[in-house]
Amino acid sequence: MTALQKADPRQVLSFLQDEHPQTIALVLAHMPATLASQILSGLAGELQADVALRIATMDRTSPDIIRAVEATLERKLSSVLQP
Repeated sequence: MTALQKADPRQVLSFLQDEHPQTIALVLAHMPATLASQILSGLAGELQADVALRIATMDRTSPDIIRAVEATLERKLSSVLQP
């Protein structure tokens, strides 16, 4: 999820806030903690709690699923985020 790690946290927040909480949790779990915490703290209260719970209880995720989510998000990102 390299593209997200290079983007401005506010842009990432704007992009992710409409995604499913499990998708947000998966993305944040694969980011540096400081960046993930900035994004998590910007989410609405109920969504923030849901995402935090999902991160805390997340089991291992198949590399194939991670690659599929990454490819989908990067496709969406290419038209949304500015370098």
